[in-house]
Amino acid sequence: HSVVQVVNVWVPGHNPSFGQLKVEEKSNEITAIPGVLKTVDYKNSVAGIGAIGRQKEIVGQIVAQQADCVIALKKNQKLPDKQVEAEFLRQQAGLACSTGSDLGHGRAEERKVYLLENLSFIGAKEDWAGLKSIAVVERKVCRKGKEQNGGHFYISSLSGIGPEKMGQYVRNHWAIENGLHRQAALWQLDVTFKEDDSVIRAENAIVNLHIIRKWASYLLKKDLGKMSLRRKRKKAHRNNLYLKQLFK
Repeated sequence: HSVVQVVNVWVPGHNPSFGQLKVEEKSNEITAIPGVLKTVDYKNSVAGIGAIGRQKEIVGQIVAQQADCVIALKKNQKLPDKQVEAEFLRQQAGLACSTGSDLGHGRAEERKVYLLENLSFIGAKEDWAGLKSIAVVERKVCRKGKEQNGGHFYISSLSGIGPEKMGQYVRNHWAIENGLHRQAALWQLDVTFKEDDSVIRAENAIVNLHIIRKWASYLLKKDLGKMSLRRKRKKAHRNNLYLKQLFK
């Protein structure tokens, strides 16, 4: 059946999507992100975007809309990652560091967050509107006796906030990706709402139903009981009083 990609605006701490835009045919998320950003008022907020959003135009648009950004870097992108990594290692000893840890679900994680604000080593820095810092996150994850180490880089328009606050913004970004792609929304749309099995063909209908399913998922999650979403959905279908409770 027809497959439609939708770019979503998600807010940590809230389950519903606050904005969405269909990706045009023969296009990709890069062209849709500027459009969806125009549909929401996020002035004085911080926008976290995956590595695909590391585009000069997108960073410029966020700054122009009087907001800040934290955008992931990938090693295959053109901003000189080897140069960034080398500069970080050179400055590391003199950088403030924030540490944190999490333990649960058979998984232990330790994090160190550093913030580079002296970006004079980037030759094309002036081409990036509002680029003021680069966050470096070192992670050590232990799961089932196995240890994994990794480093993550983020460009940002934020400055003077310190590594601890930057670490919070990075973790908010992770929460969005984890919730949107694995737990709270899109994964559940397939598992609970059988979106991938839909026989709807008209693109407008596909997008409209996608939005309705996301909103239904949000309403069901308002019930903090231990029932699965599938059981909550069935209960809402059978019990009008429970259904009304979800809308309060």
